[in-house]
Amino acid sequence: ANAALSDGEIAAHFRRLIEKHHNLDQAYIGFFSFLWHRAALGAKEGIRQYREIADECEKHLNAQKEHRRKYPATVLAILLASLARALFKVDYESNEGYANKVLCEQHFSTALKLNHNSVWAHNWYGTFLKDAASDFGGALKEYRRAIAGDKKNPIFVHNMALLLYQWPVFERKRLAEAAEMNSRSATLCPSEEASNLREYIGQLRESITRLMERFDLQEGQELDPDNHPPSDV
Repeated sequence: ANAALSDGEIAAHFRRLIEKHHNLDQAYIGFFSFLWHRAALGAKEGIRQYREIADECEKHLNAQKEHRRKYPATVLAILLASLARALFKVDYESNEGYANKVLCEQHFSTALKLNHNSVWAHNWYGTFLKDAASDFGGALKEYRRAIAGDKKNPIFVHNMALLLYQWPVFERKRLAEAAEMNSRSATLCPSEEASNLREYIGQLRESITRLMERFDLQEGQELDPDNHPPSDV
């Protein structure tokens, strides 16, 4: 049997594919999905790889800017949203503030103008708004848009459940919705795949339950942030 391809060989395959078909949406989606998965393996290693993703996006965007390539709007939206997410993830994992906050906002905004139907851009923008801007209302709108575009995606449903759990004001009705969304994400998540996601969903279920059992809290009471929340995706 042939040996499994190395990460470098897989990346080289995608780059050759993109070189031949630079206007093919699915080539970029496949390539960046591979890069995101690889970067999620560890925080320190992830920061370096998030920077590599940003460099990859900027290489293509510069080709467009310098008139060496002409990309369709859908591909530009993928590149800009991926660049915004990569810069945000570098800031988030570095834990040194959000130095790229304004730039990320600009890239997400442009990406969604180019392709308002990009469900992944809406999902990533929602997480950015929650974590970098503390804009929970704006994040909720973006997660709802992502879910409206792909109702069976467990990642989008999980991220919305996490947002409702992390809301800075205590409200049992909101927590009940978080529990419902958490249950729905577990149903949508295939048991044989996405082991990390299933772990995050289970952690969130436990966190929601603990908070719902806090009878010392009053409706509308401000909550201290959970310093070790379950992960979003």
